[in-house]
Amino acid sequence: MQFQRTRRKMGTFIAVLVLTGALLVAVALLRNIYAVSLSLVAMGMLTVDGFSILYAIAAFFVHDRSMVSFSLAFVNFMQQVLSIAFPPFAFTYVDALSGYTPAWLSMAAISFAALPLLAWWGRVSSAPGPVEAGGGRIG
Repeated sequence: MQFQRTRRKMGTFIAVLVLTGALLVAVALLRNIYAVSLSLVAMGMLTVDGFSILYAIAAFFVHDRSMVSFSLAFVNFMQQVLSIAFPPFAFTYVDALSGYTPAWLSMAAISFAALPLLAWWGRVSSAPGPVEAGGGRIG
């Protein structure tokens, strides 16, 4: 994916997240092992795209180029902290209460619930203001 070359960066990021959430729903509802495997492979590729986009966004907003490696390390740290802190416990809790399919559907619901926050952030980050060192705005 050529994220830096696209004009609609936030739209691209949200599309990747929507597709990942849709594949979470597919994993919950599909019964064919081949279809589930294909969905998981596609979800893995989209997850890598999502992480790459977050790295590109972090590098884009850095004013001091000597801090790019720190900002990328910080994004990586936050991804690991958030992925360890919440999703496994939420998935296990819902699985214990309701079962495997509702657990997968709850993970998809959480990813869809975060989309309005990202859309708001996209509008805020593209608001008029100083041009970032990366040469433009996200949006």
